[in-house]
Amino acid sequence: MTSNTQVITPREIAGVMEYHWSANTPVLFMGPSGCGKSATVEQFARAKGKELGYPHFWKYGEALPADPANTFALLDLRLASMDAADLKGFGSLDIVNGKTVFLTPEMLPDINVHGAAGYVFADEIDKADDGAVDAWSQIMLTGAIGTYVLPDTYRIASAANRKQDGTGGGKVKSHIVNRGGTYEVEPSVADWSAFDLSQGGSPVVHAFMRSVGAAYIYARDKADVAFASARSWSNASRVVQTVEDPDLARKLVAGFVGKAASDTLAGFQSLVASGAEIPSFAAVIADPMTAPIPSESNEHKNALAYAAIGIIANNVKTGNFTHEHMEAVLAYGGRLDKEHCTTLMFDLRVRDNAKLNPDHELYDADWHSLFNTQAALTWIADNPNANV
Repeated sequence: MTSNTQVITPREIAGVMEYHWSANTPVLFMGPSGCGKSATVEQFARAKGKELGYPHFWKYGEALPADPANTFALLDLRLASMDAADLKGFGSLDIVNGKTVFLTPEMLPDINVHGAAGYVFADEIDKADDGAVDAWSQIMLTGAIGTYVLPDTYRIASAANRKQDGTGGGKVKSHIVNRGGTYEVEPSVADWSAFDLSQGGSPVVHAFMRSVGAAYIYARDKADVAFASARSWSNASRVVQTVEDPDLARKLVAGFVGKAASDTLAGFQSLVASGAEIPSFAAVIADPMTAPIPSESNEHKNALAYAAIGIIANNVKTGNFTHEHMEAVLAYGGRLDKEHCTTLMFDLRVRDNAKLNPDHELYDADWHSLFNTQAALTWIADNPNANV
């Protein structure tokens, strides 16, 4: 039976959350473990805080903020580890008035403690016990529970795995999914590659993932312990970037994504290492019109083209990438097919944005945007439908 739930990719989470922030309605994201739900929610919360003018960001579990009035908060709660009392609070007898008063849990948003605005985000609600789920549904419905009232500057978001994902959770109850908007998050190679590239991930791993398509972005058998997901590939990407011993790297990667995926990646790495029809960055800069490109007859053309893209984009992390380099890179990209050239431009945009973002580890105060070059502006004008 086909699901009736709206399917989105991780990149679309931000747009969905923007609407639900404005509408002040709860939002629930469902999808397989490691597909990027929680990470993207946090990424959006950080960006939203900046947009609203809050100079500080605080996440539950960190030391309490020194300046709550100027802080945007994310209270990331794992509902699977809670019971009803953790959300409702313990009852205290008010003898004078003959009432039971519930003490407010410290983990629920307090504008004088956590931040003036933000999100309360309940993760893993599919694995929570019934009492915790019912207490959470009360907060979702009314913004209040016991004597606690959610500040009107806070919004509610939730995440859950689906029953078919085999994470040990159960079906999310209908009174939860019907409280607000519910969306099923589908893992995406393009979205994962953009995120991992912005974090300085391995261009070889990005090329591999793009060449195999959706086969390994989420691959889990019931018998698997280690399995491939967006989250585990980010861990594997760091291994490839930092571990020089190929045998050790292959075993470490297998620990994150499973042996089958690791062995397939190792085969791809051997292909790339052979240097067959893949240019060095120096060759592209020296003469973009003669630097090697994968030939039409090469059965690995698609994979090798993505490898070349990764090699070029990876060099944007260095401080000496110039406007002249951009001219050469686009001249080389023009010799690739349109799909690969568009991917190259997308990756350059991701790196460009990172270099311009003061909060990013790749930030360079003297960086001048690559997309202010005549070559980039001409390419964009000639490709108005390209999503870069």
